[in-house]
Amino acid sequence: MKTRIFRVKVLAVVLFCMFGCTASVMASDLSKYYHNDEVVDGKLSTRYIYTESNLLLTPKFRYEYSYNADGKTDAMRVSEWDSYKKVWKLSKKFLYSYNGDTVTIELQKCMSNGKSCPVSKYAYTTESDGTTLQNSEMYCWNESKKAWELSDDCSGIDSCLLASRIAN
Repeated sequence: MKTRIFRVKVLAVVLFCMFGCTASVMASDLSKYYHNDEVVDGKLSTRYIYTESNLLLTPKFRYEYSYNADGKTDAMRVSEWDSYKKVWKLSKKFLYSYNGDTVTIELQKCMSNGKSCPVSKYAYTTESDGTTLQNSEMYCWNESKKAWELSDDCSGIDSCLLASRIAN
Protein backbone atom coordinates (compact mmCIF):
# COMPACT_ATOMS: atom_id res chain seq x y z
CA MET A 1 0.00 0.00 0.00
CA LYS A 2 2.82 2.42 0.91
CA THR A 3 4.55 1.56 -2.38
CA ARG A 4 1.37 2.37 -4.34
CA ILE A 5 0.94 5.73 -2.54
CA PHE A 6 4.61 6.51 -3.13
CA ARG A 7 4.24 5.71 -6.87
CA VAL A 8 1.22 8.02 -7.16
CA LYS A 9 3.11 10.83 -5.39
CA VAL A 10 6.17 10.35 -7.60
CA LEU A 11 3.97 10.31 -10.71
CA ALA A 12 2.29 13.54 -9.57
CA VAL A 13 5.68 15.24 -9.07
CA VAL A 14 6.97 14.01 -12.45
CA LEU A 15 3.82 15.20 -14.22
CA PHE A 16 4.03 18.58 -12.53
CA CYS A 17 7.70 19.01 -13.49
CA MET A 18 7.19 17.71 -17.03
CA PHE A 19 4.25 19.96 -17.84
CA GLY A 20 5.65 22.92 -15.92
CA CYS A 21 8.91 22.80 -17.86
CA THR A 22 7.16 22.23 -21.17
CA ALA A 23 4.73 25.08 -20.53
CA SER A 24 7.48 27.54 -19.63
CA VAL A 25 9.55 26.63 -22.70
CA MET A 26 6.56 26.91 -25.01
CA ALA A 27 5.16 30.05 -23.39
CA SER A 28 7.50 32.25 -25.40
CA ASP A 29 6.35 30.65 -28.66
CA LEU A 30 2.61 30.52 -27.93
CA SER A 31 1.98 33.54 -30.11
CA LYS A 32 3.25 31.52 -33.09
CA TYR A 33 0.62 28.77 -32.71
CA TYR A 34 -3.02 29.05 -33.74
CA HIS A 35 -5.87 26.59 -33.71
CA ASN A 36 -9.18 26.16 -35.45
CA ASP A 37 -11.85 24.00 -33.82
CA GLU A 38 -14.75 22.15 -35.40
CA VAL A 39 -17.58 21.48 -32.96
CA VAL A 40 -20.39 19.01 -33.68
CA ASP A 41 -23.39 18.71 -31.33
CA GLY A 42 -21.61 20.79 -28.69
CA LYS A 43 -18.50 18.54 -28.64
CA LEU A 44 -15.05 19.16 -30.06
CA SER A 45 -14.78 17.11 -33.22
CA THR A 46 -11.52 18.28 -34.80
CA ARG A 47 -8.79 20.70 -33.77
CA TYR A 48 -6.27 21.98 -36.30
CA ILE A 49 -2.98 23.47 -35.07
CA TYR A 50 -1.13 25.96 -37.27
CA THR A 51 2.22 27.71 -36.95
CA GLU A 52 2.84 31.27 -38.05
CA SER A 53 5.84 32.22 -40.09
CA ASN A 54 6.14 35.56 -41.89
CA LEU A 55 2.38 36.14 -41.51
CA LEU A 56 1.56 32.79 -43.15
CA LEU A 57 -0.19 29.95 -41.34
CA THR A 58 1.15 26.46 -41.93
CA PRO A 59 -0.78 23.34 -40.84
CA LYS A 60 1.05 21.32 -38.16
CA PHE A 61 -1.29 18.88 -36.35
CA ARG A 62 -4.86 17.66 -36.57
CA TYR A 63 -6.62 16.11 -33.56
CA GLU A 64 -9.81 14.16 -34.26
CA TYR A 65 -12.06 13.16 -31.37
CA SER A 66 -14.79 10.56 -31.15
CA TYR A 67 -17.17 9.96 -28.26
CA ASN A 68 -19.07 7.00 -26.82
CA ALA A 69 -22.81 6.88 -26.06
CA ASP A 70 -22.17 8.41 -22.61
CA GLY A 71 -20.49 11.44 -24.19
CA LYS A 72 -17.02 10.49 -22.94
CA THR A 73 -13.95 10.55 -25.17
CA ASP A 74 -13.70 7.25 -27.01
CA ALA A 75 -10.63 7.93 -29.16
CA MET A 76 -8.33 10.69 -30.27
CA ARG A 77 -6.39 10.46 -33.54
CA VAL A 78 -3.33 12.68 -34.06
CA SER A 79 -2.21 13.47 -37.60
CA GLU A 80 0.81 15.47 -38.74
CA TRP A 81 0.89 17.62 -41.86
CA ASP A 82 3.21 16.37 -44.62
CA SER A 83 4.22 19.61 -46.30
CA TYR A 84 5.77 17.84 -49.29
CA LYS A 85 2.77 15.68 -50.20
CA LYS A 86 0.24 18.20 -48.81
CA VAL A 87 -1.67 15.50 -46.87
CA TRP A 88 -2.39 14.62 -43.25
CA LYS A 89 -0.50 11.52 -42.00
CA LEU A 90 -1.89 9.66 -39.01
CA SER A 91 0.89 9.42 -36.41
CA LYS A 92 -0.75 8.12 -33.21
CA LYS A 93 -4.02 7.11 -31.62
CA PHE A 94 -5.26 7.31 -28.06
CA LEU A 95 -7.93 4.74 -27.23
CA TYR A 96 -10.03 5.31 -24.10
CA SER A 97 -11.94 2.70 -22.12
CA TYR A 98 -14.00 3.10 -18.97
CA ASN A 99 -14.81 0.62 -16.21
CA GLY A 100 -16.57 2.30 -13.31
CA ASP A 101 -14.21 4.97 -11.96
CA THR A 102 -11.22 3.50 -13.83
CA VAL A 103 -10.11 5.06 -17.09
CA THR A 104 -7.58 3.38 -19.36
CA ILE A 105 -5.80 5.25 -22.15
CA GLU A 106 -3.77 3.27 -24.66
CA LEU A 107 -1.27 4.94 -26.95
CA GLN A 108 -0.69 3.40 -30.37
CA LYS A 109 1.90 4.64 -32.83
CA CYS A 110 0.79 4.50 -36.46
CA MET A 111 3.17 3.10 -39.03
CA SER A 112 3.53 4.28 -42.62
CA ASN A 113 1.96 1.01 -43.81
CA GLY A 114 -1.28 1.92 -42.04
CA LYS A 115 -0.88 -0.51 -39.15
CA SER A 116 -0.89 0.56 -35.51
CA CYS A 117 1.33 -0.83 -32.81
CA PRO A 118 0.75 -0.43 -29.08
CA VAL A 119 3.35 1.54 -27.14
CA SER A 120 2.08 2.27 -23.67
CA LYS A 121 -1.03 2.25 -21.56
CA TYR A 122 -2.00 4.32 -18.55
CA ALA A 123 -4.81 3.32 -16.19
CA TYR A 124 -6.06 5.54 -13.42
CA THR A 125 -8.88 5.47 -10.91
CA THR A 126 -10.53 8.55 -9.45
CA GLU A 127 -12.66 9.12 -6.41
CA SER A 128 -16.40 9.26 -7.06
CA ASP A 129 -16.19 13.06 -7.40
CA GLY A 130 -14.10 12.47 -10.54
CA THR A 131 -11.39 14.94 -9.58
CA THR A 132 -9.13 13.18 -7.08
CA LEU A 133 -6.61 10.68 -8.40
CA GLN A 134 -6.88 7.55 -6.28
CA ASN A 135 -4.67 5.07 -8.12
CA SER A 136 -2.64 4.88 -11.31
CA GLU A 137 -0.68 2.27 -13.23
CA MET A 138 1.54 2.46 -16.27
CA TYR A 139 2.06 -0.40 -18.70
CA CYS A 140 4.56 -0.93 -21.50
CA TRP A 141 3.98 -3.16 -24.49
CA ASN A 142 6.37 -6.11 -24.65
CA GLU A 143 6.62 -6.87 -28.35
CA SER A 144 8.32 -10.26 -27.89
CA LYS A 145 5.61 -11.50 -25.47
CA LYS A 146 2.81 -9.61 -27.24
CA ALA A 147 1.52 -8.54 -23.83
CA TRP A 148 1.25 -5.51 -21.53
CA GLU A 149 3.65 -5.37 -18.59
CA LEU A 150 3.20 -3.24 -15.48
CA SER A 151 6.05 -0.76 -15.30
CA ASP A 152 7.21 2.27 -13.36
CA ASP A 153 8.88 3.69 -16.44
CA CYS A 154 8.17 3.08 -20.10
CA SER A 155 11.08 4.14 -22.23
CA GLY A 156 8.65 4.58 -25.13
CA ILE A 157 6.04 6.48 -23.12
CA ASP A 158 4.85 9.53 -24.93
CA SER A 159 4.26 12.69 -22.89
CA CYS A 160 1.13 13.17 -24.98
CA LEU A 161 -0.35 10.09 -23.32
CA LEU A 162 -0.13 11.70 -19.91
CA ALA A 163 -1.24 15.06 -21.25
CA SER A 164 -4.22 13.32 -22.82
CA ARG A 165 -5.23 11.94 -19.42
CA ILE A 166 -5.10 15.36 -17.82
CA ALA A 167 -7.07 16.99 -20.65
CA ASN A 168 -10.03 14.65 -20.29
